[in-house]
Amino acid sequence: MPGVVGPEVWPTVFGAVLAVVAQLWRIDRFGWLYERLNRA
Repeated sequence: MPGVVGPEVWPTVFGAVLAVVAQLWRIDRFGWLYERLNRA
């Protein structure tokens, strides 16, 4: 696992950014769903 054990930094940074973007997208979708269900 180069990003965790070895000297390669970019795989770790890429994985962390990907995880954060995925979480933000999930929060956005749940917020959209919450607003939509409360309007009905």
